[in-house]
Amino acid sequence: MGVNGQFDNAAQKAWEERFDKLLSRLDDIEWQLSQKADEVVSLQVLQHRNELEQLESRLELIEMRMDILSQMDETKIEVVENYKLKKQPLMNKIASIFTL
Repeated sequence: MGVNGQFDNAAQKAWEERFDKLLSRLDDIEWQLSQKADEVVSLQVLQHRNELEQLESRLELIEMRMDILSQMDETKIEVVENYKLKKQPLMNKIASIFTL
């Protein structure tokens, strides 16, 4: 075994060291990839949250506008009903023209 055994043993040891370094590097890359994926997901969640908040604000604005419009419609209905109640018959209008 002598020299060849030592050479084989040294070569195997060198190969194992390289393999261990390679495995260590793979672990580092996996960790970095996992971190990057977490960052991407966090960013997407933040963007979605912002979009939801914007949509919520727009929805609140639309609801306010609808309330205003419904109040305006109710006011218009009241005005029309009051006008109908106060509306003079046609003959009274004609008579009032001639009495001036």
